[in-house]
This record gives sequence, C-alpha cells and structure tokens, in this order.
Amino acid sequence: MQAIICGDVLRILGTLKSGTVDICCTDPPYNVGISYNPRNKNTHKHQCRNEDNLPEEKYWAWFKKVFAEVYRVMGPGYLYVSHSHAGIYQAKPILENIGFRYIQGIIWTAKNLPPFRKCNRLWMLLHEQILFMTKGTPVPLITNQKGLHFTSIINAARPQTNYKEKRMHPAQKPIKLYKTLLQRTPGRLVLDPFSCRGTTAQTCRYLKKDYIVIDRVPEYCKMAHQDIPWKK
Repeated sequence: MQAIICGDVLRILGTLKSGTVDICCTDPPYNVGISYNPRNKNTHKHQCRNEDNLPEEKYWAWFKKVFAEVYRVMGPGYLYVSHSHAGIYQAKPILENIGFRYIQGIIWTAKNLPPFRKCNRLWMLLHEQILFMTKGTPVPLITNQKGLHFTSIINAARPQTNYKEKRMHPAQKPIKLYKTLLQRTPGRLVLDPFSCRGTTAQTCRYLKKDYIVIDRVPEYCKMAHQDIPWKK
C-alpha cells in the first residue's frame, strides 16, 4: 500500500481500520506561529496564515484527538513523534494518558545552524527531541544490521533550499533522520498524519515499506508523490 491522502487529518484517520498500522512516524504542527503553506512563487516566502497559532488549550485538545485516533488505528507497534523544546513535555503525558508507553527520548541534531538573529536571546538550538513510544508489545527492534550503529543521538543536516534535498516546507525533516529510525523498526505499514514535504513517503519507498501519509495542503500531497533527491 502506498497512500497519499489530502484532507483533514481527523476526518481521514476516522476512515482507517483499527489495529492496522505498525509504525507511526510523524512531526505534528508545534503551535509556534509558523506558516506551513507553500512558498509564494514570486517572493519564495511562505504565505502567512494563523493555523499554527491556536490558543494553548484548543491546540492540545486537538493534539489529543489526533493521537487518540492514531492509537486506535495502530496495532502493537512503535510511535516516533517530535515536538518543540517546550511542547515535548506537554505531549508526553498526553500520549501516555491515551495509552502509549514511553520508552526513551531520541535527539536529532542538525549540523547546520539556524539564523543567528533567532538566537540572540536564547541558547542556540541545534536539536529537537523525538518521543519514542510503543503501543502494546511489538516485535523487538532490529539489532542485527551489520555496520550500523544506532544511538539515541542522530546527526542529520536540516534540508535547505540550496541542498540536493531541497527545503520545500518550513518544518521539513531530513530523509537521513527518518531512514535511521525506520530501517531499525520492524513493521510493514507506516503512518504519518502530517506528511509535510513527503519525507516519510520517500523514506518508505526507499526501505520498501508500505505507507499512509496525510496532509491538508494539496501542493504538499503532490510533492509527496515525487522522489526527493538526496545523498544516500
């Protein structure tokens, strides 16, 4: 199965059968005021909307509904979900209350720096946290791949517009990151409720896994059908 579905995430998740997904690997909106709309063809800037700036209570209520549906459609399996440096601490107890079991945190470090103007008052942020959780008792992680070293810190450069793996989404994750996570995780069917540029779909095609990815923006759904050039 290779399904790329465009539309409202809650509506689409509600159409999926219970207990059919093995892995969920996703990067939801962080509610930090970022526009997730495609770049303007003339200005190359993301068109501004306020979809990532909800009142906190409303956002976390929506987050809970989405991942309650994710929990329903998953069988015994693995969840990888990233969030902001502050939001990760709110996401974790919500996911645990839904029924997911926390295993450990994984750190994604980006080699390339964010703009210095964004770091003038805080410590320069070069990492994001990923919650590694399970539903039920899944098949153990793969441990017999020769030459591969799996640690809780994954180094992968953040995609940029001048890279071969072009940055087409403001929250785009690198394929190397998802490849590292998914190649060690047993399971055939991968779900990503927030597909963005289509990194999960591309990674699954490379690893020969089935996938269901969802995004509400038609332009990003079209991109998800296309292979992303990247350095293997």
